[in-house]
Amino acid sequence: MLPTYRGLHSIVWAILNGEEALGWTVHKVDEGIDTGDIYYQSSFRYRGETSWQIMEIFDQEVEGVLGHVAKRSFSEDITPQPQDHNLATWVPRRNREDCLIDFDVSYSYMTRFFKALVPPYPCPMIEYKKERYQVIQSDILNKKYDCGIKRVVNVDDKGVYIKFKGGIIIIKELLGKNDKKVDPRSIFPLGARL
Repeated sequence: MLPTYRGLHSIVWAILNGEEALGWTVHKVDEGIDTGDIYYQSSFRYRGETSWQIMEIFDQEVEGVLGHVAKRSFSEDITPQPQDHNLATWVPRRNREDCLIDFDVSYSYMTRFFKALVPPYPCPMIEYKKERYQVIQSDILNKKYDCGIKRVVNVDDKGVYIKFKGGIIIIKELLGKNDKKVDPRSIFPLGARL
C-alpha cells in the first residue's frame, strides 16, 4: 500500500516486517520510485498466507478491477490523490544473500521469513561448509531456550533440527547444486555448527 514499501519485492518486505494488512495500489507512473498520484488501492488483513498466495489474490483483484479503474481515470471520473511523502518507506530488490537464514531472530520473524520466501522467489537458504542449500521443506517449532544457536540439536526420521534464537527449524528437504534434492540428514551431523 503506497506510500509504504516503494520499490521492489514489496510483498516480501511487508511480510517480513509483520504488517497486519497487505495491499496493492494503482498509481500514476512518474520519474520517482512509486511516487505517482494514487488512483485506487485495495487491502486485506494478512493471516499468514505465503507471498505466492498473496500474489495470486492480488492478480485476481487486479484482473477484476484494473479495466474499470483505467476507464474511470481516462474519463476523469477518478481524482488521483497525492501520496503523503512523510509516510513513505523504500525497499530494495532482494537477492540471494537476503535469503540466507539468520539464526539470531524470533520465532515470529522466522515464521514470516519462511512464508515470504517461497517460489517464485528463492527459498530460505542455509550455508554449511561453503555450500549453499535452499530449504524446500521444513517445520518451525516455537521452543525458546538457550543452548547456543546455529547448532544441529537433533537428527531423526523427521529431519535435521537446528536451533535458532526463537526456536528450532526442522529441515526436511533441501535443494543443492543444479536444483538436486538432498536429504539434510546426509549433510548435517548431530552437534554440527553452522
